Amino acid sequence: MIVRLKDIKDEGLVVDLNIGVSLDDAKVDEPVLGSLFIQMSGEDVLISGTVRCKMTLTCSRCLTEFGNSMELGVDLTYIPLREEEYEEKGLQTADLDIGFYAGGEIDLQLLVKEQIMLNMPMRVVCSQECKGLCTTCGVNLNEGQCQCMTGGGDLNEENRLINYLDKLRAKYKVN
Repeated sequence: MIVRLKDIKDEGLVVDLNIGVSLDDAKVDEPVLGSLFIQMSGEDVLISGTVRCKMTLTCSRCLTEFGNSMELGVDLTYIPLREEEYEEKGLQTADLDIGFYAGGEIDLQLLVKEQIMLNMPMRVVCSQECKGLCTTCGVNLNEGQCQCMTGGGDLNEENRLINYLDKLRAKYKVN
């Protein structure tokens, strides 16, 4: 969804969002909904509003998929990209609320995708109590103890590793 700056009136522009977004680290289950208020301030574009989405994430400890809802407040300033002013600098906290536009337009789908990605946790877990996988046989420890921990297993270490890798291959459909 592209917003052309020439279409933004003096009183601003309200955009109701219903955008399909795809992410590498999560499956977005439904279109992203929300509302954004866009207004010009000289050459700068001020964007504020809310964005809501439902997604399926994969726990980094136990590899279980789980649903998650996210509601984000958006408060951004877009400034014109000028190549002659571009200079490599370290990011400051204030820079996280600044974006750049070129060609007199802003891609709201890209903006929404970026905001979702920036607000996702670095390490996704299904719950703080998640026990993860057994490092020997790959059993999900949230579902019970494995044979390794109880001493009842008769797998040698090589077979346990093969078993674990087979489970991961099946989960991620890798041959």
